[in-house]
Order: sequence, then C-alpha cells, then structure tokens
Amino acid sequence: DAVVLDELPAKEIVRQNPSLKILDEPLTVEYYAVAVKKGNTELLNSINKTLERIQKDGTYDSFKAAFMPEDGIIQVPNLDRGDSDKELVMGTNAEFKPFEYLEGDEIVGFDISLANEIAKDYGCKLKVENMNFDSIITALSAGKVDFAIAGLSVTEERQKNVDFSENYYGASQVIIVKK
Repeated sequence: DAVVLDELPAKEIVRQNPSLKILDEPLTVEYYAVAVKKGNTELLNSINKTLERIQKDGTYDSFKAAFMPEDGIIQVPNLDRGDSDKELVMGTNAEFKPFEYLEGDEIVGFDISLANEIAKDYGCKLKVENMNFDSIITALSAGKVDFAIAGLSVTEERQKNVDFSENYYGASQVIIVKK
C-alpha cells in the first residue's frame, strides 16, 4: 500500500509514475556515509579528508547543484579522472537516482562524482563495480571492492562488518502511495 524511501529517489519514481504521490508527512532523516573494509584506516582517513575538502572548497555544492537542482533538470558534470595507473574500486548499486544510476552505459550520479574525488585524492583512478545492493557489504568485506557508496546509511548491523566515514548526506524519508 505504501513505500518508504529517500526523498530524491522517491521524487524520480513519482515523476515517472503519475498514478503515485508523496505524502506530505515528513518522517526521519537518514545519513549516508562511505563504507570501507573493517580496519582500513588509511583509506578511511583519506576519505574523511576528501569529504572535508569538498565541503570547504565548494566541490560538494557543485555536485549537489548538478544532481539535485531546484528545477529538477540534472546536469551531469564531466569528471577529471586523473592520470594514475592505479585503480580504486568502488562498489555501488546503480539504481538510486540521483546518487548512482545508469545514463546509457555509464554509471553517473552524485555518489560517483564524490567517489571520483576520493580516488583522485588517494592517487588513483576510479573504477566502479555495479552490483546488487545486498551484495555490497559482502563484496567490501571480501576485498572485491575498496570502498562502497550506494546511499548507505550507518546502522549498528553494518558497523559490525565495515567502518564508515563521516556522514556526507542527510536524506529525508518520505512515503509514496497511489493517488
């Protein structure tokens, strides 16, 4: 009868399905963070430094303006992928517009742009692995990916298996129903 979902992806679903609507009642806010393999403090510290830098230098705001514009028209920025031969592998699920989604054959979104900054600051090129959402923590724990960004909220259960960065986004929860 209803679906509880993050506000921005919910708006996209409702935009594509005119028979649905979002209720006006606000729910809670869920905070997203970047996940790394338990104990990988070197990468975690680098990620937190990148998050701090992009907040201070305006990069975060430019990504937000591109992927969460007031007029709803997303402008995917061209990313400077750097020139490193080393790769930093990100695990995600590209079904969460505007955070990560497919545009043609390319995975784009707010989180992809953020991950690109993380990889550059770590001296690497970003490689994105698209996978089932339920597989992300397992892939991270098994070392198949170096870090994960996929609208991941910090939960006690997840903290048993991975370490999280500082929060980078607060997502309001909404309810979608039939009109």
